[in-house]
Amino acid sequence: SWALVFLLIAALFQRLSKFAHPAMDGVLTEVANMRMEPEFELKNEADAVLGAAVRAIGPQAFLEVLPLNLGGDLRKDQAGRAWLLPLMKSHIRNAPLKYFVDTMLPLADSLSAQSKQFASKGREIEAKVFSALSQQVWALLGGFFNVPADILNSFTPSFAHRLAVELLESPDLRPTICGALQTLLVAVHTLANDDSGLGPLTKQQALAAQTHLAQFAPDYLAQLFNVFAQSPGANRGYMVNTITAFLAVITSADINATFARVCAMLDEALKTHEPPAAAELTKGYLEAHSPPNAHTMMDLAIIMTPYLDAEHSLMLVRAAHMLAKQSEDQILQKKGYKAISRLAEQPTGSAAHQLIESTLSADLIPML
Repeated sequence: SWALVFLLIAALFQRLSKFAHPAMDGVLTEVANMRMEPEFELKNEADAVLGAAVRAIGPQAFLEVLPLNLGGDLRKDQAGRAWLLPLMKSHIRNAPLKYFVDTMLPLADSLSAQSKQFASKGREIEAKVFSALSQQVWALLGGFFNVPADILNSFTPSFAHRLAVELLESPDLRPTICGALQTLLVAVHTLANDDSGLGPLTKQQALAAQTHLAQFAPDYLAQLFNVFAQSPGANRGYMVNTITAFLAVITSADINATFARVCAMLDEALKTHEPPAAAELTKGYLEAHSPPNAHTMMDLAIIMTPYLDAEHSLMLVRAAHMLAKQSEDQILQKKGYKAISRLAEQPTGSAAHQLIESTLSADLIPML
């Protein structure tokens, strides 16, 4: 049956890996053509073949064989293959980042420009379609950030800046970009601490990549903190994960300098802070509004807890102690206790843990 044939083809792609191109280009084209037939019933099986092909030969070779045909100069006899974008998303890995920067990013920009052009002419349906296509191209970034070998050469200052600008100016792309950055940072950090030598990068390559990415971390953290402060309280989880991923690769000096700035902003926010009304703490309100700045700064300080040295851990202990003692704002009070709890969770013998032990006997136990 065709189902078994598709299983065999997928297995061949997996076995041949990069050598499947160009040997199986004709087979790949035929499977895609069959997949596009309106009455074709084995779409899932065909998708499995196409996914195996993406993994085997990589997105660049895959799109050379099956171009998306999304350009403005598309001829009537060319079939558009926008349906390949969501299919490719979960199958791209260890692919050259350069291809995304040089080819896919300009495509996303072109589609976005066409969307704006349609919108200016009042053609809202076409505008939405091209906007969605642009976002689907951006959605491939997570796959290209799944441990590319060319991080040092392709994650350039200009590309890093472009991502930072999109984080600030394009709310629809924030979850995509944050998720992709988290994928890249976590994978590189994991490989940099792995002695098995079985990953797509050697430990030395991963350490070099981590050092390279760390140089961009302070600027990204500043941008993420800014966006975090402006975002509704209910929609911040993915940003917390990305911030944490950056904190894992940044230098200790940069972490402590960043934390000092957060503490300074917390002090400034507390000077004019007023406890929020009950209506401002409802789920509906938090889904549409950002929390008070003092709450946000304390949240950021708590996120940074595991990475602080003794001096800056003491700064957090003092701030948390002060907030835990006050009762005017119960939310801030809870955040004070949460900071103390996070500090106490740090490994025995760490600076933070020793500070909590000494502070507990002198201040916290009597207060509790």
